[in-house]
Amino acid sequence: MKTTITRNIFQLLSVTATLALLTSFQSQAASKDSEYDKLKETRTLEEVVVTMKRLKKNAFERDYKSIAGKRIFDGPYGNEEFIIAIGQELKNRGEKKRVFTRGIQMPQSYSSSSLDRYHYPITDECGIENFRFYEGGEFRALAYKQGEKENILDVMTGGGPFSAPGVWGPYDQIMGKRHKMKMIMGDAKKDGMGLMESGYAIGMKAKLPTYVLQQYGDNFSIAIDNTGQCLVDKTDEEAANRLLSGKSTN
Repeated sequence: MKTTITRNIFQLLSVTATLALLTSFQSQAASKDSEYDKLKETRTLEEVVVTMKRLKKNAFERDYKSIAGKRIFDGPYGNEEFIIAIGQELKNRGEKKRVFTRGIQMPQSYSSSSLDRYHYPITDECGIENFRFYEGGEFRALAYKQGEKENILDVMTGGGPFSAPGVWGPYDQIMGKRHKMKMIMGDAKKDGMGLMESGYAIGMKAKLPTYVLQQYGDNFSIAIDNTGQCLVDKTDEEAANRLLSGKSTN
């Protein structure tokens, strides 16, 4: 009898332990199911898809701007009157030498392989020895020597109908420094080119970052202002001296 009671108590305890264990498993399973449901609601990094829409460039985002009928890529930098005056001074008083166009990105319309170059061989009080004037056919350009090898070339005429004094326009470039140039096409309809609605060639542009163009442009502009103003002052002084001395200006 006593053995039977003991056996029943043991069985009861076993059943109780089993029920407790099952309850624990069910609770853990419910907890895992709840966590899994939360994970399903959470998007992982791999599931996130970013959709971007490429916006079409408008007129203000083109590679050029129109100023007085000319096409300018950046700037323009440099006083136009001073640029012309420096070029004229070099042609009038500088030494002339025929040089090859090698190293200069020339427009396709220029058929010759050489240019006339004018420069001051000695130091001048106005710093004009730092400039070179190039001429050939309709092509005219002024170069400012910056550093040992680099020259900022401003194509004044002969680089197409949109060339003008001041950088950065068509075919303006840095001579002595290897960099690429790219052809820039214009939108005739947006630029008011009469009845023409197709694209048209503006010219070659120096393929340089905007901040580089601005840096070189500022250097060019400062040099032009300093030398140009010095030449004006020098000319005025010479004219005043001639007037005071009674000498004829003819």
